[in-house]
Amino acid sequence: MKYVAKELPQTGDISRGKFDIKNTLKGLLSAVVTIVFLYLAIVFSANWLAENISDDLESKWLAKVYDGLLSSQPLGYADEMKQADIIFKKLADKENTRDLTYKMLLMDSPMPNAFAIPGGGIGLTTGLLEAMLTEEGMAFVLAHELGHHTKRHVLKILAGYFVDRHFKFGGI
Repeated sequence: MKYVAKELPQTGDISRGKFDIKNTLKGLLSAVVTIVFLYLAIVFSANWLAENISDDLESKWLAKVYDGLLSSQPLGYADEMKQADIIFKKLADKENTRDLTYKMLLMDSPMPNAFAIPGGGIGLTTGLLEAMLTEEGMAFVLAHELGHHTKRHVLKILAGYFVDRHFKFGGI
């Protein structure tokens, strides 16, 4: 039997049809809602994780951030670091601190600064050690950084906690 092509009454090519603004806007709105939902779901899940990660997991996994830095400490600050370490250990042994593996590291920078690192790390700059005049001042700086660990500020920032600040749900 021989094939005989039938003539189509209307073309099957719909690419040159009428522009339907209603369907286009529906599709666009659907895409925007999906993207916003996924973004918020990821950020709030990360925030929940920052609040609920165990101290043990944080110490084991996130402390790797600064483990390599501990091998390259600036020289010439042994006495200052020894004094800071004594104060630090007294503060870290309190009941209200989290059960992290606390470590201090020194960063070679002339700017006086201190910072908290995930997993229990506290970083000090050489500029801070040079500017520090009293043990009380050092205790204040170290207690402040331990407070960041207690309130999980470092984890919240890493997990996208900035969204809470933008939506006014709270903040650091």
